[in-house]
Amino acid sequence: MTPERWKQVENIYHAARERDQSARARFLDDTCEGDDNLRREVESLLKAAGGRTDFLARPALEQAAEAMAETKPVYAGQRLGPYQLVSRLGAGGMGEVWRARDPALRRDVAIKVLLALHSGEEDRLRRFEIEARAAGRLSHPNLLTVHAVGNEGGLPYLVTELLEGESLRARLKRGALSTRRTVDFAIQIAKGLAAAHERGILHRDLKPENVFITRDGSVKILDFGLAKFTRPHSTPGQSLTATGVIMGTLGYMSPEQALGEEADHRSDIFSFGAILFEALTGRRAFRGDSTAEAIMAVVNNIPPEIEAAPASLRRIVRRCLEKDPLDRFQSARDLTQELENARQPAVELPPRPIPARSVSPRSSAEDEPKSRTGLIAGIALAFLLIVTIGYAVGRFRRPAVPVPAPPKPGPTVVVNQPPPGTPPLPPNNPVPPAPDPGTRQPIEVSVVTDPPGATVRLDEKDNCQTPCAPRLTPGNHTLSLDRPGYHIFRRELNVTPNMRLGTIRLTRMGADIWLASEPTGASILVDGKPWAEKTNARIFLEPGQHRIDLEKGELKGSIPVEVRDTVGQSFRITLAR
Repeated sequence: MTPERWKQVENIYHAARERDQSARARFLDDTCEGDDNLRREVESLLKAAGGRTDFLARPALEQAAEAMAETKPVYAGQRLGPYQLVSRLGAGGMGEVWRARDPALRRDVAIKVLLALHSGEEDRLRRFEIEARAAGRLSHPNLLTVHAVGNEGGLPYLVTELLEGESLRARLKRGALSTRRTVDFAIQIAKGLAAAHERGILHRDLKPENVFITRDGSVKILDFGLAKFTRPHSTPGQSLTATGVIMGTLGYMSPEQALGEEADHRSDIFSFGAILFEALTGRRAFRGDSTAEAIMAVVNNIPPEIEAAPASLRRIVRRCLEKDPLDRFQSARDLTQELENARQPAVELPPRPIPARSVSPRSSAEDEPKSRTGLIAGIALAFLLIVTIGYAVGRFRRPAVPVPAPPKPGPTVVVNQPPPGTPPLPPNNPVPPAPDPGTRQPIEVSVVTDPPGATVRLDEKDNCQTPCAPRLTPGNHTLSLDRPGYHIFRRELNVTPNMRLGTIRLTRMGADIWLASEPTGASILVDGKPWAEKTNARIFLEPGQHRIDLEKGELKGSIPVEVRDTVGQSFRITLAR
């Protein structure tokens, strides 16, 4: 391991140690960003350290040896139950995937092994069990089939069908898909989601990496490790997510997931929309250089219009990516039906029927050219005859003498006499015009923000301050919300009578700063003002130059910090006299 790599591992290790067990996994997801080897090195140190505070004071070689001794090896030729491992296919955050041989049925299968290093972590083991239980309850052509679950000498494993092909992520690295293929894949994904949702299972981590395309063009949804049960089949405490905990993958998770709120099946539909956008364009719908930027993009940003896609597909993508779950498709079945409609070709009018031509029994294929030639000659002769007659008439016709038209008779007035005793109509009493059914009546749209007090601009004109309910005519409008210290929120609205915006959460300008100290429990002062938290803690600061001072008794430490919007930073300060 290079010194730079070890320093990276050490920094992540210290930051992870400062978090409790429930928040540690999410922190590692965000920090390691798909680097499985880096994550495994950090987790090995965390496990080997246990409750000791002086763990990293010992030689690195000694620590690594101790951590590796606790990891049970997995190797080709090893048997897990009746299955024999053949070759390693890949590794992920939950363990390794191997090709294996099923001797009873004489077929190759895939085995997902949860490594012993992770088995002692209750959170990961429970996720592995949830994936097995969720996948085992599902049977659908577009969902990965699970054959068996087992445990061999402390190694939990999951046996599934072996897929030949590539992930959607690998396919998208070569560029966007064609419209036809995108719709075909999207319908299969939507059908798989519908099957899972109808069994009360949410995926919550739908992304191109978890969509597999087989060699025959079939699509399979993989990895239900973050699945959530929404029906009474689940046992108490089975859900691993509480309000305030972010689960999923940034860039594909829904706004409610990004904010740590409760999410339902419509969250999977948002993730589906992000995949559909990427398949059509070859680029991600939501991007960010940091965790904060990625969350802000999901919560506030609206992806650009897909100009090259048909209008029907653009409408589907927009509806899937609505920020408010109420504005999305309310079920994967509805989504599937819309995609099926988008795949149907344009309806063509049937050709006009041509009257059948009577054919003499004596006619034959040899007579066809003769009859056709005679018909053409007859038409040409008739045309010449008409032209000749028209020319002769125009040549010798004399101009006609105009004859004055007789005078037009005057209008006939018929007066209906009212019955005796009827009062006369008052003068100048016009009949009121009937209302125009096409008139667009303004609609009251409730705009609520968290926090309140944002200036509402409609079509670039100031209107009111939230909470308020401006009246808008049906159709397209541009809504923007501006509040000092917060990012400007902008959204295109299609105002309809049944429209609901929901509460719009504004994102503060600034960034998270993680502060750790040695020793911990130091008081925090920012620009001379005391902070409520003590180290180790996360604080949020506005953009600009700041000075952070830490104090614990006679021990002190300070650092200058330049905060840039949405760019999180972490600092570890050693206090001294």
